[in-house]
Amino acid sequence: MGNDADPAADGAVQAEDTEFTPLAEARTVLERVRALNGVTWEWIDERHRTDERRRYMDLIAQEVQKAFPEAVVSHEEGLMVDYAGLVGALVEAIKELATRVESLEAAAHPASGHPS
Repeated sequence: MGNDADPAADGAVQAEDTEFTPLAEARTVLERVRALNGVTWEWIDERHRTDERRRYMDLIAQEVQKAFPEAVVSHEEGLMVDYAGLVGALVEAIKELATRVESLEAAAHPASGHPS
């Protein structure tokens, strides 16, 4: 189920077809992720519903665009979050948190480096 206009849309892009740029910037990836807010919402116009759910959980595309512009795409009805495009950022944020936890654990238990 590919998308000829955007081969990345279904996650089918191969590493050898791309150039990579690290996510590190002045603001850490974690700070950028923390700027995002998960929200729940309901369709005002029921004709837009595509399934039986009444409530949806999502991110606000404008917030994502500020933090990760490459993870937002424009379409005829406005902006849409490319959730697959956020995976790399979320992985880097988790690694950043893991580094902080390890540092705190080492400071709390300097003799062994591990909690008792």
